[in-house]
Amino acid sequence: MKDKMGQEFICCTCSKVIKLDEHGQSDDQPLYINVVGGYGDMVDTVFHENELIPFCHKCGHRILRLMGRNIIDYVNPINTTSHVRPYKAIKGKKEVVSWWHFGWDNVTLRGYISACFHYFRLLGFKGVPYAFKQVFENENERELLNKSTRSSDFPILTIAKIKLPKWYSVIIAKKYEG
Repeated sequence: MKDKMGQEFICCTCSKVIKLDEHGQSDDQPLYINVVGGYGDMVDTVFHENELIPFCHKCGHRILRLMGRNIIDYVNPINTTSHVRPYKAIKGKKEVVSWWHFGWDNVTLRGYISACFHYFRLLGFKGVPYAFKQVFENENERELLNKSTRSSDFPILTIAKIKLPKWYSVIIAKKYEG
């Protein structure tokens, strides 16, 4: 990517221009896919260097959805950040933070609901507790790692920034310890 600084890419699906700054970053938040393999039938890297296939942000989401349910073994969106995205209900503003977009930094109730719905789509009913557990661990990671449930000063855990009763926090934490 270093040799691409200051250049422009074109999204291979919608032809949107993706501009890179002098640091190789873009405000468009694109996705690049590097393809290797296929024994020369698809990509032959013996005589050509590996090329990155650029996708604008919107097309990147689409292409990952098209790759199927097992894509989460390679790209797990719950470990990404929630990001700024257009919100059409507020006129006059270009972009605002959408708290419906889940990620490790979005531990609001909307983040929980969005993550559970997304993983239900990918994994069915077993995806809902998986997503809930991941977002819960992201929100309470420090408390779960640094404290023992036997400690008298065990912190109160939260779900969507709502504090749980201490007795319930201890019950949940004991499940993580065991």
